[in-house]
Amino acid sequence: MARSDPPRTSPEKIEAQLVIARDLLEEATSLEIDVSKFKNRLSDLERMTPEKLGSPLASFMSDLSQAIEDFKQAEGRQAASMISEVEKQPTPLEAEVYEHLMKHGGLSVSAYSKKHGMTEEETKKAVGRLVELDMINVQAA
Repeated sequence: MARSDPPRTSPEKIEAQLVIARDLLEEATSLEIDVSKFKNRLSDLERMTPEKLGSPLASFMSDLSQAIEDFKQAEGRQAASMISEVEKQPTPLEAEVYEHLMKHGGLSVSAYSKKHGMTEEETKKAVGRLVELDMINVQAA
């Protein structure tokens, strides 16, 4: 029974894959990912003969692509967390309403709205957000 060798990859294809690998490494560097291990691996790969390079190069590119993707996902989660934190902070209007409540011990929605040139709905929305943020409790008069 004859043994079947895996198909050989052309030198042009290997060179194209090396160019892509270098580009991926450059992208990872620009994202400020620690690429020291990847640089060492690529250096080792570049010293290999084209005949032996196919599978290790594909593995390298897969690992580096995954590291970039993981970084981008983590960065996205961090951005979402920061947005969430910002959403937990009162807006300037809400802070102004809160300050009025603390200073005066209460708030007439109609009087406050009229005095500050806003609709009662805007004032109620600000009060509602302060309740959501657990900054105040509302008690009916």
